[in-house]
Amino acid sequence: KKVAVVGAGPAGLTVANRLNRKGYTVTIYDKAEARGSSR
Repeated sequence: KKVAVVGAGPAGLTVANRLNRKGYTVTIYDKAEARGSSR
């Protein structure tokens, strides 16, 4: 199972973490280089 998450802010990282824990392979896409930062 593969999923893409668009946005590496707090919500994107939270959903990516939860999906990863459920066995999904997660790829995160974000326009900013810094991860977890608010814009």
